[in-house]
Amino acid sequence: MDFALAPANADERDVAEELLLPYTDLTIIGDKGFIREIFQTFLQVVQRILLLTLPRVNQKRQLSPLLTHLINRVRQLIETVNGQFAAQFNIEQTHARSFWGLATRLHSKLAAHTLCIYLNRLFGKEDFLQIKSLAFPNS
Repeated sequence: MDFALAPANADERDVAEELLLPYTDLTIIGDKGFIREIFQTFLQVVQRILLLTLPRVNQKRQLSPLLTHLINRVRQLIETVNGQFAAQFNIEQTHARSFWGLATRLHSKLAAHTLCIYLNRLFGKEDFLQIKSLAFPNS
């Protein structure tokens, strides 16, 4: 739905808070870095956003095995997409000369990835994340 571009030394929870500010009535998944009760309560009470995180092993409140499995599957998809951006779209290195050039390159790469997923779904491919086959059909 959205993304934020932040410096590497920025706290991801602060960036997430700013990113989520305009939204309400969502369920989102965060990693263990987002286990912060004050932050989760704020999101839930003020913005009606349910932030799901896998609890640490030593925490009293644990999720059901089914919900844990579901979150792990979604996170695996996210990691796959992040890997594709790094390996196939070379998103970690840009040669932009300005902020607007950087933003343009990022938006075009995000749009290209979305188009690849859409085409794979349109073609009825079960594994729609296999986007390399669009460029190299015989490999």
